[in-house]
Amino acid sequence: MKSFAQRRYKFATDGVLDDGLTYEDFSARDGEIVSAIRCHFDGDELKKIAFAAYSRENSHIHAGKCIVKILAFTDSPDKNLLSLPAGLTDTTKR
Repeated sequence: MKSFAQRRYKFATDGVLDDGLTYEDFSARDGEIVSAIRCHFDGDELKKIAFAAYSRENSHIHAGKCIVKILAFTDSPDKNLLSLPAGLTDTTKR
């Protein structure tokens, strides 16, 4: 199965939320797995990314979601923020 990063996302829609933020939605389908990404913007500044995916298997729906809040963009990221917290393992590198 392809990772979510390897899928080809296509623009779906955009709009303005009640709080004044704008958003752009993208979606991808890989067989039975449907993925969606929503990017929230304040002007031209990316504020939050929301991701959801679901699949249907044997009449059951399997779903997952993740929301990433963007605190800051810098040219020199803090190396401590680029590694997993103690006790967590990156299962994508097996």
